[in-house]
Amino acid sequence: MKNKSISALKLNSIIILLMLCMLALMVNQSWALKILHFSDTDGQVFIDTSAHLISIDPTLGDTLTIKVPEKTEVLIFLSAECSVGASDNLSWLDIDILVDGVPTPLTAGDLALCTSHGTNDLDTWASSSINDFIILKKGIHNIQLQGQLVSEAISPSWWINDVSLNLIVKKTAIVK
Repeated sequence: MKNKSISALKLNSIIILLMLCMLALMVNQSWALKILHFSDTDGQVFIDTSAHLISIDPTLGDTLTIKVPEKTEVLIFLSAECSVGASDNLSWLDIDILVDGVPTPLTAGDLALCTSHGTNDLDTWASSSINDFIILKKGIHNIQLQGQLVSEAISPSWWINDVSLNLIVKKTAIVK
């Protein structure tokens, strides 16, 4: 399993590098960048199909508050290990990146981070990533991750671990 995680980590690193190169080509030369990194390596298990906020960082909890002094473009990179336990092959974990309580366009609705494999056990892990681009207006904004299991199976569950959230923003952005 760890070999798959290492391969996924390498793929995520390559994707981030490519996105940074694209960003460098797209932005004005006067645009100074800052990379904000948050992670939580504590596993989180949920045993229902309700929406749950996911911890981003042990210190910050499930909400990252960021202040931007001007309209700011933000690249968001999320990666995590996850597993879905359900008696069918149709259940999946929907992940939404919330900005001020509203899902980003890419993640709104049905973005599966991982799927079930027909057992109720949380023993088949996947390492997955999601990238998105948003524009924040001047002001203070809350960024959260929300997971919800989509399943009609009896007693489904899901697990998420090694959550890594990276934001690339203008240097003037402040984490509160």
